[in-house]
Amino acid sequence: MEASNTKKEGKDMSIWIILAVIALWVLLQAYILPKMGIST
Repeated sequence: MEASNTKKEGKDMSIWIILAVIALWVLLQAYILPKMGIST
């Protein structure tokens, strides 16, 4: 039981990491790069 529980936690963590990367990418494309004068 413990092994499957840690596997589930790892999967949840990876989903949050993927969401954070996507959010960071959108933030870069929408706000940061245009302010630096780089066309997206």
